[in-house]
Amino acid sequence: MPDEQRISRIETLWSVVRTAQGDDSIDSRTAMQQMLDRYGAAIRRYLLGATRDEDLADELFQEFALRFLTGKYSSADAERGRFRSFLKTILFRLVAEHHRKKGRDKAVAMGSQFPEVADDAIGEVSDDGEFNKLWSDELLKKSWSALKKLEERTGRPLFTVMRVKVENPTLRSPEIAELVSERTGKELSTGNARVILHRAREQFADLLVDEVQQSLDTTDVGRIREELTDLNLLAYCKPALERRA
Repeated sequence: MPDEQRISRIETLWSVVRTAQGDDSIDSRTAMQQMLDRYGAAIRRYLLGATRDEDLADELFQEFALRFLTGKYSSADAERGRFRSFLKTILFRLVAEHHRKKGRDKAVAMGSQFPEVADDAIGEVSDDGEFNKLWSDELLKKSWSALKKLEERTGRPLFTVMRVKVENPTLRSPEIAELVSERTGKELSTGNARVILHRAREQFADLLVDEVQQSLDTTDVGRIREELTDLNLLAYCKPALERRA
């Protein structure tokens, strides 16, 4: 596959997880930072949604990072499931643990001997649909970012043409060419606008599949298709999957 279809070939998320575990080496810290750079925003959004408290979300985020670096999740195994499921389980347990501790502290302060009452917030963060939406949003953001970097590197207005079309879905090629020319300061013909839009869609799909592939630690097209289906992203990627198959 042409080099322009790969912004980078970083390690899979599972291999990053394994490297980040268990010691205070430079490799561990680099791996941890690599993962947080890619999915830290999703983790923070999840924790904020679960706690509705920015300070607490930040505290739990720091606890999550600390546990990673001290090897608390060293038993992680890519063969046992998707990376997003692994991550969601960790975050859910982290929040649930906080609520249980808060309940115990409250009971001790009040001198209560009654069993803890389940906190509604714990149930809310276990919603697969909400987490999947958050995860798919992050994958889309990463793919857009990668497409923008590709434009910056190659000089081809792939990102700009596609953004213009997404923002103005009814525009035809002549109008797209005119808008892109205005935004970039470079003349773009109608024919080139049509070709670049087609190419941008292909690039975006490949970049999105790359993101999913990294989270699965597999090149198996069937498993990648299942993941894209679960995340409601398959419609963007069918041609890309067909090319890989």
